[in-house]
Amino acid sequence: MLIYRSRQHRRSGRSRRGAAIIIALAIVMGLLLIVVSTQHLVVTQLAATRNERDYDRALMMAEAGANAYLNMLANGSASTGVTNYRLIPPVHDFNNDTPAGLPSLITFKSRVKAGTYTVIHYPNTTSQTGYFAGQVGSPDSSGNIKVVAFGWSNGVVRRVQVTASSFDVFDWAAIYGLDPNTGSQDFAVKFGGSASVVGAFGAEGSVTASNNATFYDGPIIWANASYGTPWNNPDPTVSQSSPGVPTGHVGTGTLASPLYRHYTRSLNVLTADQEANQASGSSSGVGYYQTHNNDTTGIRFLFKNNTTNAYLETAQDSGWIPTTGNSAYSISWPAQKDQSAALTAAGITGSAQNNYPFVGLRMYPGDYYVTSLTMSNGGPDMLYLRTYNDSDLAGGTNPLGLPANNNPNSGQAANRNIRLWIGKASSGTDSLTTFGMGTTMEYSVYASRFRVYVSNTKGVELKASSSTTTIFNVNLLTYNKDSSGNGYGTAQIDSGAYLLGSLIGWQITVQGGATVQKQAPEVGPNDRVTYVVNSWKELP
Repeated sequence: MLIYRSRQHRRSGRSRRGAAIIIALAIVMGLLLIVVSTQHLVVTQLAATRNERDYDRALMMAEAGANAYLNMLANGSASTGVTNYRLIPPVHDFNNDTPAGLPSLITFKSRVKAGTYTVIHYPNTTSQTGYFAGQVGSPDSSGNIKVVAFGWSNGVVRRVQVTASSFDVFDWAAIYGLDPNTGSQDFAVKFGGSASVVGAFGAEGSVTASNNATFYDGPIIWANASYGTPWNNPDPTVSQSSPGVPTGHVGTGTLASPLYRHYTRSLNVLTADQEANQASGSSSGVGYYQTHNNDTTGIRFLFKNNTTNAYLETAQDSGWIPTTGNSAYSISWPAQKDQSAALTAAGITGSAQNNYPFVGLRMYPGDYYVTSLTMSNGGPDMLYLRTYNDSDLAGGTNPLGLPANNNPNSGQAANRNIRLWIGKASSGTDSLTTFGMGTTMEYSVYASRFRVYVSNTKGVELKASSSTTTIFNVNLLTYNKDSSGNGYGTAQIDSGAYLLGSLIGWQITVQGGATVQKQAPEVGPNDRVTYVVNSWKELP
């Protein structure tokens, strides 16, 4: 009996142990399934996270590419001496591809694989993220351009399209005053009766105007919190320009949208010294051009033969532009002795000179430095601006009947721009610069080819005949700061003058009957511009 129970007990124990093993195995299998399932879920989620991360990164890369491309358009391709030069994309126009036009995402990938497109890797050359960017066609007549950038992250590609407008200091305003009005008698812009503005107008301080001053097309820009009591409130009425409205206007303008723009901040316009530093790469301001100019070669004397009516151009009389004393770099029209010396050097002597009256100065593309320039209306006070380069007329003659391919300034044959830098007097007090009604562009399509930067304290006056409307093509900046950071720079436009271009200054006075009309600048290889994005969208 005891033996039977012992065997039964042993069989029962083995059964319980077998069941425990089965249960343990089941638990292990269950745990294993949980682990496997969890691991699969984690792997799936990690893959989804990685894909989502790459998807987001691709968009960020596309935006970075668009910004880098606009930077390149504004400042040019970077040399190897520039930090991160490799991140600046080269110029690329998708319309020049074969086939022409913007590629799809699939086409883009295939072209990258084929080596047709080279992705710029960021943050380093071994990373799996980067961008490729280009433009779609050339900028339109208003300076608008369309840029498309592709972003790449571990094989994920997204693309964005931005449209942007280019502008430089003169591109966005017909007239703009910068004085923030620290005193009750200060003003940024003052308009007399019947003064007119066509295009963007604004100020960072008070504006005074008679009731019959008129504004066309707009926009009206108030910055530096200048909008409000007691200065510039309410906004003035803005009308649409049309042929002959205002007097002398050609074509029909477009009302800006939005028409009124109010900013609490300053627009941070560069001073004349800062513009000079950007143009020259120095830190000497406008004074840099006192020793780096084309004064003696590019300003020529112009005579006219009384018998044939043909123009004769000569080199200026040696020493005509003084370089020392109170009158250093101050230009007045040549005296008779200077005229005679120039004709003699050109082989015309004695009584024969009587047949060659002096008719003005001619200025070639280049950089010029003066402390003042004095013109009066009438007589020989004419300034002819040769605002085209040596190849523009294909070896022909210019409007004066003179050779077209003879810029005497070294290295300036391809230049079209005349830059006049007006600095402070070397000794004594500064003098006012006056432009008379005889300032003539030989190619007047772009006022921006003649730019005047004023850093002295007296500023500029634009004279005109009260009986004749005089068009003056210029982009004029008369604004600078003293050693204490105080702004200064005045400009006055006399009655009857018609300034076509742009006028930006500390304090501006526009006399009754004067007109300022905006003209878009010509953006050339020597211009530094900024691009403002007008629209953004992701393309599928």
